[in-house]
Amino acid sequence: MGAGRMGASSGAVAATLACLAAGLLLGIAGVEAARRGKAAEGDGKLVFYLFTEQCFDTLLVRWDLLDVPCLKQVVSRGLSYGIILGAGALKLPQIVTFLRTMSVEGVSPTMLYLDVCAFLPGPIYNILHGYPFFTYGEQVIILIQNVVLVLIMWSISKDRPSLLFMSALTAAGCGIAFVLYTCPREWWPLMPLFSATFTVAGRIPQAVANFRQKHTGTLSAITWFFQFAGAAARIFTTLQETQDTYTVVSLCFGSVLSGIVLLQIFCYWGNTKAALAREKAKIE
Repeated sequence: MGAGRMGASSGAVAATLACLAAGLLLGIAGVEAARRGKAAEGDGKLVFYLFTEQCFDTLLVRWDLLDVPCLKQVVSRGLSYGIILGAGALKLPQIVTFLRTMSVEGVSPTMLYLDVCAFLPGPIYNILHGYPFFTYGEQVIILIQNVVLVLIMWSISKDRPSLLFMSALTAAGCGIAFVLYTCPREWWPLMPLFSATFTVAGRIPQAVANFRQKHTGTLSAITWFFQFAGAAARIFTTLQETQDTYTVVSLCFGSVLSGIVLLQIFCYWGNTKAALAREKAKIE
């Protein structure tokens, strides 16, 4: 039993490292695509990665601090960097909870799978459009973390799926990524809509499961708060930076549904503590 668990954990670590490497390559590709896109548009250089040359002159040379367009631009980019930095810790509370309790009690596997699907089209869509990396960088980081959560679930779940199922699911994910990256340009607007569809399909089963069992299991309140707040902030930055309606619609779905699950976490707080205590007693 211990050897089996150790072998599964070692496999999860190896797969996690592979996912991190893939995420790094995706991030590099995104930066390069954004660089090419900015060069093609002829945009000026950013000062301190935050100000355009015009806004730097307006706000910090001429001290015109009431210039609303420049203020919105600076706030948007500052928020974007904050979202990306915050994304690095977004799913860590959930990962820590899984590893600390060695349980996935109350967590819907369907939600974890669909979370991966929901965050897969976004980075590809933005890379293909050549949007600046700071407008979507958190999606790459969250995608990696979602994959890590699935791997941990496979490692510690009492109802671990078969190797064939895990291999087929991994192959399907790689296939979807390839199809999205090579699809015709006229199909690109469908990608954010796919993200919204997967988000709805993943969140609703979790919300329904929470309602039926009257507790939220090992779901992390911190993680879900960051998901809700991050999506809401990204709606503002997207409207400011790219004005991409499809992305905004997808983010609205994610923000609202994350808010519903977050509300459930607080409403069922007492019930959840009692349920986890019973689960711990069974294990001991």
